[in-house]
Amino acid sequence: MRFYREKSGILNVQTKRGCPMHCAYCTYPMLEGACMRFRQPDRVVEELRRLHRDFGVDNVFMTDSIFNDPRGEYRLLAEALIRADVPVRWGAYFTPFRLTAEDLALCKRAKLYAAELGTDAASDATLAGMRKAFDWEAVRRATDAFARTEIPCAQFVMFGGPGETMETLEEGLRNIQGLPRTIVFGFSGVRAFPGTAIRTQGVAEGLFPADAPPLDPIYYISPGVNKEAMDQRIATAWAGHRDRVFPPEEGARTVRMLRAFGHKGLLWDKLLDQDRVDSRAARRRQRKRE
Repeated sequence: MRFYREKSGILNVQTKRGCPMHCAYCTYPMLEGACMRFRQPDRVVEELRRLHRDFGVDNVFMTDSIFNDPRGEYRLLAEALIRADVPVRWGAYFTPFRLTAEDLALCKRAKLYAAELGTDAASDATLAGMRKAFDWEAVRRATDAFARTEIPCAQFVMFGGPGETMETLEEGLRNIQGLPRTIVFGFSGVRAFPGTAIRTQGVAEGLFPADAPPLDPIYYISPGVNKEAMDQRIATAWAGHRDRVFPPEEGARTVRMLRAFGHKGLLWDKLLDQDRVDSRAARRRQRKRE
């Protein structure tokens, strides 16, 4: 526990197990099952109380596969946290599926302070290829809800997945450009774990052998893109934008720097604030040139 507190300032708590979604790349249903099992809200509250009382913890991350489950059980937990008023703030993974500003406002009252949104792809075609349960309009609405409730939000997008072409790449970059107040981390290719749909698809398409060692890292890259050209296009489109991070090593470097300055917990608010400062400075420089 001391290690996690010293290195990141954040501990993990799980409020449910399992995931009913069927994303093409994901191992959660294999690891935890496809049926969600929920802890009682009062048990979660008591765990947070104990962490705070016995270890001084004031910051946790809910490691559920998705916090806002389709049944809406997470709302009961949020209400229990509000009633208990435990002095522990928290972050979690959210899905854009059926997520509203009202839901987020409730979670914010329960001390949600930052979130990670499971976007994963950036166009309707590639979202369908990844077997996501939502379209791009749902991503846009969810991102807007985070912005309106002033909850810092990070999103992770894997380019080059099933259905990706150079045309959908351009569409995806335009879509991401229109998202308000969010950090987007871009990745090239999708890790294809054994037992996942994307692994099966890659074998069927001849992208990698069926007998590849299960522990070897294998990545799916759509036959419809040239990886080198795709990577260069993403890097060019996002150059100079602190809230658009590619390649991933750039984000890791920034996080290490913020940790070195003593920042703890999720850091999306720090990155967004810095990007806002940079944008204002750029506008001032532009006005001076004019």
